[in-house]
Amino acid sequence: MEAVLFKSPELVDALLTSGAEVNLKDLLGRTVLILLVTYRDQASEDEKISLAQKLVFKGGDLSVRDQNGQTAKEIAQSRGLARLAEIL
Repeated sequence: MEAVLFKSPELVDALLTSGAEVNLKDLLGRTVLILLVTYRDQASEDEKISLAQKLVFKGGDLSVRDQNGQTAKEIAQSRGLARLAEIL
């Protein structure tokens, strides 16, 4: 999860290649996809899309909801990230 939050695409790639669990949840029930959409404000939409595509390809569950009942797609839509929302 920290690899996504701290903008380390290389580490994300290494973790995914080694079989990291993409649907692991934090203490608040947020998956890596939800954290990517929610907290990577400094990342461009293209960077978020690239990471999201990798997570989805590796089995990221798009139906998981955060503590507010929103999916990663709904969060992306509410933040004006239309292109990202399309792939989610």
